[in-house]
Parts: sequence; structure tokens; C-alpha cells
Amino acid sequence: MFIDVLELCAKAGLATLGTIAIDGTKIATDAALDVNRSESAIAAEVDRILAQAGRADEAEGPQPSLGGELPVELARPGSRLARLRAALAEIEAERAARREADEQKSRRLADDAQQGKRPRGTAPSDPTEALARARADVAALAVRRDKAPTTLSKLEATSLLGKAAERLRAAEKAAAQAPDPPEPQANTTDPQSRIMKTAAGWLQGFNAQAAVNANQVVLACAVTQDHNDVAQLVPMMAAVAANATAAGIEGGLGNVLADAGYWSEANATAAGPDRLIATSKDWKQRRAAREMGTTTGAAPEGASTLEAMEHRLRTEEGAAAYGQRSCTVEAVFGQAKENRGVRRFMRRGLAAAESEWALVCATANILKLFGHAGGRSLAATITPAS
Repeated sequence: MFIDVLELCAKAGLATLGTIAIDGTKIATDAALDVNRSESAIAAEVDRILAQAGRADEAEGPQPSLGGELPVELARPGSRLARLRAALAEIEAERAARREADEQKSRRLADDAQQGKRPRGTAPSDPTEALARARADVAALAVRRDKAPTTLSKLEATSLLGKAAERLRAAEKAAAQAPDPPEPQANTTDPQSRIMKTAAGWLQGFNAQAAVNANQVVLACAVTQDHNDVAQLVPMMAAVAANATAAGIEGGLGNVLADAGYWSEANATAAGPDRLIATSKDWKQRRAAREMGTTTGAAPEGASTLEAMEHRLRTEEGAAAYGQRSCTVEAVFGQAKENRGVRRFMRRGLAAAESEWALVCATANILKLFGHAGGRSLAATITPAS
């Protein structure tokens, strides 16, 4: 249905692909924050329910049946036992995903170290991650020292290696003294939902994504369990392209705008349309423009990906283009939450929330289409497809 509505918007000339702004907003689910339970507490509750059911069976004795029916508490998919088991499955899935991500990060650090590439960016706050980074830094500097072409370069590399070794010893000490990580939790009402941080505090819910054009028509939407937006940019750009093809929207994507929550070197350099991604919060970006002044032309030769993006954002053209981001996509979220009262999903589970968000976005597009008609027949505003 979302694609059908998008096709109507395209025929009315509203579903343009010039400038696309992508952003996310947190929406609560139909579950309370205070029903999050630790893995051990959930497992104990499962054991208690099963034991109680076993005692009931023993007390009742053999019962006539048509085929060995399970007690209601064990048979109903929406029963408390089923939700508790789903919560345990979510915890295990998160643990496996985190383990896989850690292994990939370790392999990447090791591969870079073998080439003499030091870890970039700020040091992580997690002691275990900081220790892995410190080890990779020492390994990378050791490779640089061994490959240094001159005695002076070797001396410099040896000095850097000594400082890195000191940081490694400090990281080892911090990791050894760090408290055990908190036991993983899951929500026993909606196990697939997550605790999300917002400007107003914490909520139990999901991260709803939208890609919106200059006419405030939603071209793609999605719901994710991820707390931040950084992993959503490339999938959302792909979703816009796929939806445009499905709805018969011609032309390629123009310029994609995204705030600092989407910044990463991988997102900035991924294949796809041109894009402007803030490298810091908007107010910091405006302050930097005031203090450092505007720039012109292409980025200086040898600029890093981050420096090149910051250069573009401080050009007159880049600043004007990025300035359209908030009034494009954030207005859609404001209309949904403030005007239509969409602040909580009515159904539980990731698939149900995604379906509900698609309905919210489709009806938002219908409202845009209705406003575009201006009191005329909607049919009169739609140009038949050639």
C-alpha cells in the first residue's frame, strides 16, 4: 500500500528525487520500561512456570484428551511463558550479534596493524575495546618501525612505540580493574523492543527511519532496533532507489542530506548518490562556520574524508543545501507526533512496528496529496502515466 500511495504522489508530480533528507525518530512501543528483566531473572521465571505446570499435572492426574493438548499457559503464542522465552532468545541473538561485531572489529584492527595502519578516532570508553585498540596500535607501530627506511625514521617510530606500550599497560590495568559488565536484559512485554535514549529521557521502543523529499513526501521508511542511525544511511538510500523503481519514479537520486548521527567514513565514501553528512551537531557546525569562515572550491589536496566533508559543508553552496535538511524530514516527524499524536506503536514486535510505521508514512503522503489538490478532485491533479 505504501508503494501504491507513492505511485499516486509520483503521478501528481510530488515524488521528486532531487534532494532527499534521511533521519530517524524514536517511537515508544506498547510496553513499559520497568518490565525489562535480566537474563537470570527471566530464566528463573521460566523454570518457575514450568515447575508450576508440572505440579498441576501431577495433582490433576491423567486427563481425557483428544490428543495431548498443552496447558493454556504453555500453548498460547501470546502467553507469558512464550514471551519470556522470546525475551531469552532476543538476549542470545543480541549476544551473538555483538560477538560477531567484536570479531569483525578485531580482524579489521589486526589487518590494519599488519599494514602499519594505526587505529583512528577517539579511544573507546569500554575498557575491553580500549585494550584491543591499544594492542593494535602497538602492533602497527612495530610494523612501521621495522619498515622505516632511515635511522631517523626508526628512532621516531621507536619513540612512538614506547609511548604506545605505556598506553597498552594502562589499558591492561584498566581492563583488569573494570567491573563485570551488567547482565543483559530484555523486555518481557515486547522482547524485540529496545531501551532508546531521547532528548526527553529514556523510552521502550524502536528507531523509526524516513527518507523525505523537498515536498515532504516520504520515499522510504523503516524501523530498526539500533539505538543510533549510523548503520541506516546506506540501506535507506537503497530503499529509496528500490521504491522509486517500484513506483515508476524516473530519474536518479540527487543530493542526500543527513545529520551527524549518520556520520562515518564508510557512509561518506559508500557507492551511491552525492551526499552531505554533518560531522558534528548542527549548532557546533554553525559555530565552526562563524569562527572559521566559509570556504570555496574543492577540498585541499590530501584532505581526509572528514576534512573534505567539513570543507564542503562550509562552502556557501554546501551550507545552503544542508540547511534544507531539518525543514524537510524533521517536519514530517513533527506532523506525525504533534499533529497526529503518533508517539507510540499500538502493536508489538519489530515486524508489526515496521508495518505500522509504513501505514503512518503512507497516510502522511496521502495528506500531502490531498493538500496538493487544494480542494479539487484528486484525480484532476494526477497526470496519467505515459
